[in-house]
Amino acid sequence: MYLEADTLDDLLRKVFTRLLRSKNRPSPSKGANREQIGSLLTIRHPRARFSRTEQRATLLSCLGETLWYLSGSSSLDVIEYYIPHYRKFSKLLDDAVVAEGAYGSHANMVRGIHKLVGQDPMSVFAYMYKAMKNVTRFGRLARFDFLAMLGKLGIAPIEPDAAYLWHNATGPLKGARLLFGGSVDAEISARELDEKLKDLDQHLRVGMQTLEDALCNWQKSPAKFIAFRG
Repeated sequence: MYLEADTLDDLLRKVFTRLLRSKNRPSPSKGANREQIGSLLTIRHPRARFSRTEQRATLLSCLGETLWYLSGSSSLDVIEYYIPHYRKFSKLLDDAVVAEGAYGSHANMVRGIHKLVGQDPMSVFAYMYKAMKNVTRFGRLARFDFLAMLGKLGIAPIEPDAAYLWHNATGPLKGARLLFGGSVDAEISARELDEKLKDLDQHLRVGMQTLEDALCNWQKSPAKFIAFRG
């Protein structure tokens, strides 16, 4: 869903109208609600961010949000000065330095991570993989492939540090057990297999994304080559 309007109140009206029509009605612990997955909202006039109808907002919060926007930064330091509990409300990691989907550029986000973990491509990948647990419906495969593609396209200077077999992997985990244990049911832990793959890559130098993809496809037909066409 993509909605845009000139002011915050205009946008809120469109959002509430769409939500009232939504057939997606989950029932979490706090009670039934309606939701719309995959939404993007745009205010055409950024200075029209103050609502005349919202009753719970405080001036300090509105001021903080506005200054955060004008700073062009996604750094949590900016907003937490005005809203100390922003991290908790947004369910961000304790060591997070930026907010996903905030006002800064992706380049600023990567620079913020570099300041925290350094510029090693694998360390940055590991941090971003962990941080993406906040992304709805992004499991192991979605996170791994998405971040690996960012690296391959040169959008972010990152490289997989592991195959993350321990994080609910299926096909790649079977392939690794077949490779190192002789059977897809071999009793070898996923974390141990991840370490074995790292050792193997020290010799092959093809990267964890290539190994992960190869194992997933090979285990489907180990005795006969079948070209993978995506």
